[in-house]
Amino acid sequence: MRLSRRWTSVFAGLALLFSAATEGAVVQLEATTATPGGAMVDLAFLTLNAPSRLHIQGSFQNIVGPELNVTQKAQNGDFTSYAFTASPFDLITDVLAAGNYTFGAFAYSVGNASDPAWYDLTISSVPVPAAVWLFGSAILGFAVFTAARRSH
Repeated sequence: MRLSRRWTSVFAGLALLFSAATEGAVVQLEATTATPGGAMVDLAFLTLNAPSRLHIQGSFQNIVGPELNVTQKAQNGDFTSYAFTASPFDLITDVLAAGNYTFGAFAYSVGNASDPAWYDLTISSVPVPAAVWLFGSAILGFAVFTAARRSH
């Protein structure tokens, strides 16, 4: 069976979609201080090549509040903030569009030399499952097939 040039392009496009959907990006934010009242700040940059959820997980100790604030800024300027009050923490976000994101973590210390304050968190992308892409391409295929049948 010989595939037409159009179907070859469709399969190549689907392969590209699946490869982009399975890429995972990871950033680490961490800080330690023994200074009471000291500010702990860290920045990280993350590029999502495909629509993804974020998995934010980590832990902290000796932070005022206690609260660890994590801010997410999209390339269009939209901000989202997360406040973690219990350690360890684990969060899955809503789906984010592909693009560049900046993350900042911020906390105040109540630690000292013998018991320092610290936080350690990991932000990783969780790609939209391949089943979503397969379902969407199947629906599109049915629509094209129906339109082609109606035109004949």
